[in-house]
Amino acid sequence: MRMWLVDPAGMCRQHLLGEHVELHMLVGTLERGKSIQGFLDGGLIDTSKIRDRHADLEIEMTLRGYKHKSPLSFVHDDPDGYVDVDGSLEDLHARCNECKQLFNAIQIPSDFDEGFGQTDDGLEHLKSLLGRFIS
Repeated sequence: MRMWLVDPAGMCRQHLLGEHVELHMLVGTLERGKSIQGFLDGGLIDTSKIRDRHADLEIEMTLRGYKHKSPLSFVHDDPDGYVDVDGSLEDLHARCNECKQLFNAIQIPSDFDEGFGQTDDGLEHLKSLLGRFIS
């Protein structure tokens, strides 16, 4: 089980849906009282972020037209763990070229605020970002 905690828009279908199902597996494990210490020690999960992360993944799945039919009602009274998001992103990109390409495609250029997208490249990038939210 692993929580990547990277921007879901930059994840391929396999990793997006994989993290989603692993969140449900994690909740089931916690509800059964099973140990997750190895995952905590490995920096793979952060129990304080389970509900918010599920919501983020659900939103991305909906934006992609996937049918989400597995709500997650979970309250964990003892938050624990930490995920190094930069390390996760590096690991994910080393494993999956599709995730790397998606992530790079959604990044706003560092000089984007100069003229706020008034160049052709900046305007096209803005349209591509907004196109994800406009059908």
